[in-house]
Amino acid sequence: MPCPCCEGALGVIGSRRRGCVRASGEKIQLIIRRLRCGSCRRIHHELPDILVPYKRHETSSIEAAVSEPPAEPVGVEESTLRRWRHWSAGWAPYAKS
Repeated sequence: MPCPCCEGALGVIGSRRRGCVRASGEKIQLIIRRLRCGSCRRIHHELPDILVPYKRHETSSIEAAVSEPPAEPVGVEESTLRRWRHWSAGWAPYAKS
């Protein structure tokens, strides 16, 4: 797997715990691998498909909340939904490319 910054080779240097909130509201703990680039020495984390970077809820919950019209009610506060929609509007042009 190449480094997203410089295309250098990544090596596993350990792991860390990451919390996630499922669509049902259940909190789970995941083990995320930490990777270091041999060229630029930056550290990256290998996220599974159920996580969005910098977000604590599952991808399916966020997708359901930001879709037009909203697919299903999500058990989060209205302020969180507004933040997700604002974030999604800014991210949409990058996701299409």
